[in-house]
Parts: sequence; structure tokens; C-alpha cells
Amino acid sequence: MKKILFLALLLAASSSQACKFKTSDTESVREIVRQHGGYPISDEACEFLNKRGLALDVEGDATVLSGMPIAWVAVSLTRLGTGVRSDTFRYSTRTGTGASQDVAADVFYAGLKDAIGAFDFSKAAGEVDRYLAKK
Repeated sequence: MKKILFLALLLAASSSQACKFKTSDTESVREIVRQHGGYPISDEACEFLNKRGLALDVEGDATVLSGMPIAWVAVSLTRLGTGVRSDTFRYSTRTGTGASQDVAADVFYAGLKDAIGAFDFSKAAGEVDRYLAKK
């Protein structure tokens, strides 16, 4: 009985670990993502990136301008070490209420969720493959 309980706990622990993938981002983007619990990406998309040897390329910023939190984010794919990035991207710009950098970070993360959720991973990966085939 103890062995079965141990195996069940081990299986539960291993299945709750998030899929890890490579990113191309900035320290400020990584900090916002870390504060919000990680990149909002499905296990399926994560596995897709890993199988294809691709990284999620995230550019963006969050700030307060004239008392309004504002953020922008652009998501694409890249093959690290090659300089090859997809032309396909998803972009989001958002504003919020409450003049604080914390609110701006929340606005950024909401935009990041939208951008990743609407991003065409297959199309972008195909572009990277075609560009690399031409080199």
C-alpha cells in the first residue's frame, strides 16, 4: 500500500511540472512573466517549440504615461543562434486604469496572454524552416 501511495504521489508531482521552453526576451519581460507565474503557453505549444528547436520571441514594455498604464507586446518565433525569426507575429497594445507600474505589468501580461493565444505557431515555424532552407 505504501508503494502504491508513493508511486501515485510521484506521478502527480511529475505531471504537474510545467513544460519548459526557450525564449528570446528582455529582463523586464522575464520579470513581469515571473511575477505572473510564467508564460501563458499551453503544454501543446511548448512541446511544439521544443520539437522544432524554436524559441518564443517576446518583445514589449509596460509603463505609466500621463497617469495611464500602457503596455505593448509582440510575439513571434526564432531559431536561437541563427538570427532567423518568423515574419508572422501577434501584437497587442493595452491600457488600464490606476497609475502604477504594477497595473502596467498586469496590463502587459493580459496582452501577452492574448497575443500567445491568437498566435499561429505552425505558420511561424514554417516560415523559419523556409528561411533556413534558403541559407
